[in-house]
Amino acid sequence: MNKYPTTRDAGATLVAGRFVAQDRRPSQLDDADVAAMPPLLRTLLATDATITGLIEAYSLRPLILDVVSEDAVELDEWLARWLDAANGIACLRRRVAFHSGRAGDPSYCAQTHLLPTRLPEQLQERLRVEPRGVGETLRQFHTETFRELLWYGLQDTPGWAVEFVPPGRTLRRTYRIHVRGAVALLVDEYFCRTGPLQ
Repeated sequence: MNKYPTTRDAGATLVAGRFVAQDRRPSQLDDADVAAMPPLLRTLLATDATITGLIEAYSLRPLILDVVSEDAVELDEWLARWLDAANGIACLRRRVAFHSGRAGDPSYCAQTHLLPTRLPEQLQERLRVEPRGVGETLRQFHTETFRELLWYGLQDTPGWAVEFVPPGRTLRRTYRIHVRGAVALLVDEYFCRTGPLQ
């Protein structure tokens, strides 16, 4: 019997210990074969570092952030559970797209639900004007944070993102960010599965 894991088994092992709520992922997410993913997409999926910096290192081009929308919304039961918050309280929903401006480069979109009152006041102000996204803002402020990967899978590109990520099956991963010991952000990232990510 072969004592070494197959490539597929190695892919499953890679993510098994990183995503703590894979068995509780949303029902619309389908299985994604990690072993079949290209190296860059596998790296983006499994990292707990800032995605923007990884893509910029790969493409050697700065990423541009487009704010698609920013709205105050009420937490439903699902969001409240993962933000450790009360159902119905207000939060900020921010939808953004990252791209280099050059066709064929990796691109991705993100939707963030954040509770501003759980962020330091200076950080709240910076988020309003920071052109490089939430992750980069947290890094610049040297804020004590912990990124907890929750789940991943394949789903159709959400309607709000189709201008930036082609319609079709998109790889989504979800994580939450603890700031000074409290969950402050729940982030969904959608990766384009074309070009370098195909």
